[in-house]
Amino acid sequence: MMLFFGARSSGELPYFGPLMNLPKDFIDVNLALSRVPGEPRRYVQDRIRERGEAVVQLLASEETYVYICGLKGMEQGVDEAFADACRAQGLDWASLLPSMRQGGRYHVETY
Repeated sequence: MMLFFGARSSGELPYFGPLMNLPKDFIDVNLALSRVPGEPRRYVQDRIRERGEAVVQLLASEETYVYICGLKGMEQGVDEAFADACRAQGLDWASLLPSMRQGGRYHVETY
């Protein structure tokens, strides 16, 4: 299981402590912090691209479910990151996405 979670800083993560204490072989936590002083802004889509190979391995599996939650403005960036990661690994996101949606394996809840 992989989790990509974005916030302005670690202080704004409601479950940061307990989340980081979960076993690494249970959940692969990827934080994207966009407002850390002295650090470049990092967003969920940046972390998806960085972890592209592992992400694509999961996307290619019939057992993988994707849940995207957050601000509506992030949808396009996440979609583009999935497309970039897939392209780099020889997978066609434009074909995979409709299949995942049809199979009930791709869910978006944004506001």
